[in-house]
Amino acid sequence: MNIPTLTHNGRVHLDHAHFNDAIEFTLDHWSYEIQGGCHAWNFLPGAAAIAAEVFASGAEWEPIARRYAEAARKTDMPPAKIHRLLALAWEWAGYSRGCWIEMCHEWIYVEGHDSYFHLTSGRSVDREDFLDLFDNVLTDPSGDLKRAFNQYPARVDRVVRDPATVRGFYELEGALVFNAA
Repeated sequence: MNIPTLTHNGRVHLDHAHFNDAIEFTLDHWSYEIQGGCHAWNFLPGAAAIAAEVFASGAEWEPIARRYAEAARKTDMPPAKIHRLLALAWEWAGYSRGCWIEMCHEWIYVEGHDSYFHLTSGRSVDREDFLDLFDNVLTDPSGDLKRAFNQYPARVDRVVRDPATVRGFYELEGALVFNAA
């Protein structure tokens, strides 16, 4: 059983590789969007979306930015403008605090209750209510992110509150639990 860990500030530790397929999806989506012609109005939102996911996941920006730049070079956008807009997107990537990847470090999915548990507040939210509540964060132009989101947060069978046990993830009788005490 792969048991997740918490970081020093109480968030779920998820390696950047955990999000590779999601970042690839976003990169492919926005690369496709600019195929018909690349302009600041359609390149920059894609660059910003990709940068926000890369930043939030902790992945390396340069290789991914290079691939998006290659897609833009196939259009008529000047290389200097591509470079400037990518730099701008990366510079402001940290301000996209609503990024769904950030949410994966702060919420866990509780399979036994079909709900999400917020690590800081200790509050549980029904899955449907959670998806409705964060609809603005979990919606992308393709509509696929909301459906795919469930696979990314850490998953546990249940949440317990045992003050005699250290806060965190552990196995109990073959089930993965989170102790919220």
